[in-house]
Amino acid sequence: MASMASATGVPTRSTGLCLAMFLSVITVMVVTLPAQAAVLPGGSDLSSKPIVAAEAAVLIDVASGRILYAKNPEKRLYPASTTKILTALVVLDQADPDELVTTSKAAASVGESSIYLTEGEVLSVGDLLQGLLLASGNDAAVALAEHVAGTVEDFALLMNRAALTLGANDSNFRNPHGLHDPAHFTSAHDMALMTRAGLLKYPMFRETVAKRASVIPWPDREWDRALYNHNRLLWRYEGADGVKTGYTRTAGNCLVASATRAGWQLAAVILKSGNHYQDAERILDYGFGTYSPGVVAAEGLLVRTVTVRGGEQQRVTVAVGQDLVVPLLPGEAGKIRLALSLPEGIEAPVQEGTAVGELLAYLDGERVGSAPLVATEAIPKGTLLTAFLRSFLRVFRALLGQG
Repeated sequence: MASMASATGVPTRSTGLCLAMFLSVITVMVVTLPAQAAVLPGGSDLSSKPIVAAEAAVLIDVASGRILYAKNPEKRLYPASTTKILTALVVLDQADPDELVTTSKAAASVGESSIYLTEGEVLSVGDLLQGLLLASGNDAAVALAEHVAGTVEDFALLMNRAALTLGANDSNFRNPHGLHDPAHFTSAHDMALMTRAGLLKYPMFRETVAKRASVIPWPDREWDRALYNHNRLLWRYEGADGVKTGYTRTAGNCLVASATRAGWQLAAVILKSGNHYQDAERILDYGFGTYSPGVVAAEGLLVRTVTVRGGEQQRVTVAVGQDLVVPLLPGEAGKIRLALSLPEGIEAPVQEGTAVGELLAYLDGERVGSAPLVATEAIPKGTLLTAFLRSFLRVFRALLGQG
C-alpha cells in the first residue's frame, strides 16, 4: 500500500479532505480514559519504573501493541512452557477444535508436566488445548503437534514460520512444549508479540488462558480429567485473565501474565526470574497506574476518498473502522502524529466495512498503534453501460474544453 502521509503525519499530497484539518481535529479530540489507581508494595512511586528481578521483561498494551516497559527485551533466553503460547497459536491456525486426535506412543511417553495421556487415547483438539494451556501438558503438546504436522520437527518449522510472520526475530523453536534444548530460545519482546496475537486473534485462546480450572473427558475412567491453571495470578491479581507459566531448571521461572481493567488489557512477559509473580504484578501495576488509554481517533471519523476501479461509482469515502486507542503518559496526547496508509485505488466490487488501509499513530517517530480504515458504503462492479457512459462523458468534457 502506498503511504499517503509521512511517519510524522505530514501530508505528501492533497486529498479529498484536508488532511491538515483532519490532523488538527484529532489533536483536539484526544481524550484520556480514567485508569484505576495502583500502588506497588511498600508505597513505591509509580512515576518511576519498577525494579524487577527477571533477566528480561516486557509490558505490552494488547490493543495497540505499544511497549510500556522493557528490560533486556531482545535478550535470548529459554522460554520453558511459555513456548506453549505459540504452540496453541499454530494449532488454532491449522486445526479445528472439534477435530479428533489419537495419542501416539511418543506423545504418551513425554516426561515431566503431563495430563496422563495413554497411547491410542482419542481427544478433541479443543480438549487437548485446555490440557496444554491450563495444566501445561507436555504430552498434549506433542499429540497436537503430531496431529497438525505429522512430526514434532515439522511442527517446529511451522512455529518458526509463525514467529517470523509476527516479527519475532529473536526466537528459534525446536519443540512444542519448551523442555530444554540449547537451540530453543526466545526473547521477552518476541513472547509479547506472540501473546498479543493470541489474545487478539483467537477467542478460544483468550477464553482458555483465563480459566482457573476446567474438566475434559478421560476415556475408560469413571471420572473426567480435572485441569487446574498453574497461573496463581488468576486468584490473586485484580483483573488477571491469563496467560501461561513456565519452568525448567535452565530457564528458571517464566511467566506471561495478562490483566484487564475497565476494558483495558495489558500483558507482562517475565523470563528467568527469582520472583516471577511479584515481577509481573509490579510491571502490571506500573502500566495501570502510570498510563491512561487515550482515544486519538474515533470510530466513524471520515478521512478521505479513494478511487474505485471498475465500479458503479468512481470513489468511495473511507472512515476509521474502530476507535484508535493508545496508552499515554501525561503530556503525550499532544505529541501524537497520524499517518494514512492507503492504496492508490481499489478494485470493485467493494463491500461496506471492507478494510482498505490503516490509520497509523506515531509518538516521537515510533509507531504506537493503528486502526483499520474502512469503506463507508458498498460499490458494486460497474456494467458495460456504465463504462460506455463514462467514456462518453470524458470525450464530451474534452470537446467542451477545446471549445
